[in-house]
Amino acid sequence: MNLKYDLKCDILSENSLNKQCLDLFIKKSSDKRTVFLVTDCAEMLVIPSVRYIVDCGLRKDNIFDSDKKKIDVLSTTFISRSKSKLRKSLAELLMLYKPDAATTVEFVESLPAGTKENALKPLKKYNAIRDNALTDLGKKHGQTSFSCKIFKTYCIGYSLGFSL
Repeated sequence: MNLKYDLKCDILSENSLNKQCLDLFIKKSSDKRTVFLVTDCAEMLVIPSVRYIVDCGLRKDNIFDSDKKKIDVLSTTFISRSKSKLRKSLAELLMLYKPDAATTVEFVESLPAGTKENALKPLKKYNAIRDNALTDLGKKHGQTSFSCKIFKTYCIGYSLGFSL
């Protein structure tokens, strides 16, 4: 196998333009194997002919440099072990097309402390949740895109005979 002529390289990153990504799907090269050089989005690469994903474990982040330049600086950093496990499980999920894979993905990074409570506070305050179950108001609220406060105000106004 002559690698010089049998391989074709394409570059893809999380900042790639939509047209550039579409071209990768449309282009067909029957006589060459394609190698994608991918940064921070390899786990989301869904092209049926892709068999393997090699992840270098790096990502580019904008970091605010407060000491020297007082500007955002593009910096290359290593990903965490939990992020690498997540990337691996998502790549297996998308690339192997297992029917039960969606239920086997393990999200190793848990929610930050207090996030769940902060999300439940307004729902409890406006009586959308009572005793860890949805109320009738909560069920109706789940079908809209309004915030809890606006939705409850609307419901009270509607029950009193006001209309929009």
